[in-house]
Amino acid sequence: MPKPEPVDPPGVPARRAALRLLDAVLRQGLPLEAAIGRATAGIERSDDRALAHAIAAEVLRRLPDLDALIDSATKTRLPDDAKARFALRIALVQALSLGTPAHAAISTVLPLVDGGPRKLVHGVFGTISRGGDQLPEQPTLPDPVAIRWHAAWGDDGIEAAERAMAAPPPLDLTLADPATTAAMAEALGGVSLLPGHVRLDSAHVPELPGFEAGSWWVQDIAASLPARLLGAGPGTVLDLCAAPGGKTMQLASAGWSVTAVDSSENRLARLRENLERTQLTAEVIVADLLLWSPPAPADAVLLDAPCSATGIVRRHPD
Repeated sequence: MPKPEPVDPPGVPARRAALRLLDAVLRQGLPLEAAIGRATAGIERSDDRALAHAIAAEVLRRLPDLDALIDSATKTRLPDDAKARFALRIALVQALSLGTPAHAAISTVLPLVDGGPRKLVHGVFGTISRGGDQLPEQPTLPDPVAIRWHAAWGDDGIEAAERAMAAPPPLDLTLADPATTAAMAEALGGVSLLPGHVRLDSAHVPELPGFEAGSWWVQDIAASLPARLLGAGPGTVLDLCAAPGGKTMQLASAGWSVTAVDSSENRLARLRENLERTQLTAEVIVADLLLWSPPAPADAVLLDAPCSATGIVRRHPD
């Protein structure tokens, strides 16, 4: 009779998902948001999925500082892709940045290295904990970024960037119907900076009022500005480099007939989900813009082209 599959103790599935997320980002080169679906597949509790994302994001934000602590406590430097290093990053970021008690931080991580360097992980974590080492108040920028930014903006620019990275990002929502701004801001307990916008300090998105009804979607306020400049339809518009799709939904809710084009099927999957949830419509096309041509001229074209993304590094540390 085959042995039943081992079941993780409570708390471990979220850490195992965080490990998969970090592996996807750091070893496979995937964006964090693109990897979240597969990494958390099979995890039923939404708070566990949210915790996995929070752990992985904070590890990425604190990566140079976490690795410096790990290296200071090991005689031989662990390879960057060693499972022990990944496990230690997860345990340390919980204990030193996310407020998890040390015993819970390590006990939920050790099962990730069962049959492997369990004793090493436990020992290094204990050495750092007993030594009272802490992470710096502000995250340290990776060396290549720090060198480039220092040349452009000097010490003051580096300090300002590190302060900004340390501040938790707010949660911006774009409303499907701007006429409901005051009512939705009150219902959500947030503030509005523009018509059709509500800002919250943070929240577990699926549990917010209006999520199931499709009354809003998550979108940084800065990302909403290009579609606001275009104004209301009717008419046809091409939303090029459309993923993750916030601008597509803005345009659709403003009365435009939208064709959304992007080269990433994975990133467009979120757009399709949000279109279904909000009951908005758009034609979604996966294509390389260098090879794709529209079947007919459009009344407008919106191209918010990919850039360095330094403006969103606080929210997307990967």
